[in-house]
Amino acid sequence: MSRPFESEHDALLNALMLQRKLAVNPPPPVPLLPFKNSLEDLLRDAMVFPPAKSTLPMLEPTKPNPFAYPKPTNLNEELTADVNQIIYRWLNIQEGRVVPTPEAVALVGGATKLEATFLYADLANSSILASEFDHSTTAKIIRAFLLSMSKLITQHGGKIVSFDGDRVLGVFVGPRKNTMAVKCALKMRYAVENIINHKFQAHFSKLGQRPFDIIHGVGIDSGQVLIVRVGHKGSNDLSWIGRAPNLAAKLSSVRETDYKLYISEAVFVDIDGSLKNAPDGEMLWEYLTFSFGGDQVPVYRTKHRLAF
Repeated sequence: MSRPFESEHDALLNALMLQRKLAVNPPPPVPLLPFKNSLEDLLRDAMVFPPAKSTLPMLEPTKPNPFAYPKPTNLNEELTADVNQIIYRWLNIQEGRVVPTPEAVALVGGATKLEATFLYADLANSSILASEFDHSTTAKIIRAFLLSMSKLITQHGGKIVSFDGDRVLGVFVGPRKNTMAVKCALKMRYAVENIINHKFQAHFSKLGQRPFDIIHGVGIDSGQVLIVRVGHKGSNDLSWIGRAPNLAAKLSSVRETDYKLYISEAVFVDIDGSLKNAPDGEMLWEYLTFSFGGDQVPVYRTKHRLAF
């Protein structure tokens, strides 16, 4: 029976004897593992793969997967699945440089961010026109107005993105977007008063009907918007989310006898000097505040027009 070492001398002597024994009879080398062709082979050798038919309980997700619902069987289930998909899906927001077409924005999860100027041209009192004239005559007035406004928008580099009853929305982009939008609006007044009104009054006076005035309004604002595609497959369009299109629409609905054009301060500070002052130095615009979204926002209005 062995007993503990009695001294440091005994311990040192034992270590020397073990070292000599290992030198005479070294242990066999450790065999190398064969080369593995894949990570799966290595993991299997390390015994980290569970059995083919594991008996371990599966963990339940903490939240239901909104994309794993069964196929809807009625409208209620279909709309519920659609809303869940919209809520849980991330928006893939792209930076835009041009006005996109509906096809350029994905219907599911797509969006485009854009700096742009928005011009709304609105025909005033179309309901009164419909009550005083037959539907055919009212339709001709609306068509003449929207055709003229649309051509002026495209002639000044804008893109028409929607018609809403008796008004049209044009979008301008680029470094001179505000100047071009204001030039367009000033020519719109000339077109309404000197071409459309003139022609329709002359025509209806021959028919013995009383003369009437075609009244319009234009609103312009500029800023960043988020563009998303709304609707469903086969019936969809773009929606413009931001202050600029909303304020432009509100400004276009202002009805003052002499003022047909209202623009935001963001537009005014960026237009060419020739559009702000007459050649003699007279200021062409009047400053005022406009109630919008619970705030008083600075805007400018003018009585002037540009002939062409």
